[in-house]
Amino acid sequence: MQRRIATVFISLISCVRAYERLARPGASPQLKSGEKAIRSVLVVPPKVEIVKQSVKGAEGMIKESEDLEAVVLKLVTKVLEEKRSS
Repeated sequence: MQRRIATVFISLISCVRAYERLARPGASPQLKSGEKAIRSVLVVPPKVEIVKQSVKGAEGMIKESEDLEAVVLKLVTKVLEEKRSS
């Protein structure tokens, strides 16, 4: 029983450390030092797919998905324009 608890505890710590490592924002040292510069960026339009799960199975909600795609695209565009101007 103690071995199982120890294994779960070690697994949990490993997962948390891996998440911390992936979640921290980082840039290439060459970008930070100014050696390299980003000249262009390609922004792909967001693809949003809403699916309603019911007894009959998954049903695509096409109209709602299209509406949300338009909203997300506007928000992303707004944020990128704000970042560019600052």
